[in-house]
Formats: sequence, structure tokens, C-alpha cells
Amino acid sequence: MLNVAVSNNNGSIEIVPDGDIDLHTAPALRRAVLDALNHDVRQICVVLASVSFMDSSGVAILVEGFRAARKDGKTFVLRAPSAPVMELLELARLDTVFTILDKDA
Repeated sequence: MLNVAVSNNNGSIEIVPDGDIDLHTAPALRRAVLDALNHDVRQICVVLASVSFMDSSGVAILVEGFRAARKDGKTFVLRAPSAPVMELLELARLDTVFTILDKDA
């Protein structure tokens, strides 16, 4: 199960998924990311501290969001990835692509 909270704070949308991101739950995160891209904001921040597992479908959504944000002149950042998520990002070498805040949170 995946819960996704979204908040809009002064030109930045924060997306906070809580749970596992896999093939079955990823559409909820994708909807939140795509919806955030449709808002007039400067930054989209995905907080990954409460994600205990993420497979390639979650990675694909993050890459899709990153590319779309960059195309629209917006910043797309990840914040506080959990240890399993950070390991996956490092394994895929995406830690060098994404701006990742609070890596050690």
C-alpha cells in the first residue's frame, strides 16, 4: 500500500509517498508527480524518507518527473531518501543525476 500526501508551499510542491513503490502502487505516485507538473510552481520535491521499497517502476516515475520538470524550467529534487531507496539510486547511478537533499536523514 502507498499513501501519497501533497502540499503546496510558496512556489514549491512537496510530494510525500509513504509505503512501498512497486508496479501496483506506482500509479498513485505518477499521478501526484504529473499533477504537480501542471501547477505554476518553481520546484517539485519528492520526500522519500518513508519509502521502504522502490522498484524500477518508481525509478521510472522519478526520471519522468525530472525530465518533464527540466523541460518546463522547474527544479525537481529528491529529499531524505530512505536507505533502500538511496541504495537503488546509487546502483542505477541516478544519485549523480538528481539533486538529493538530506541524503543522511
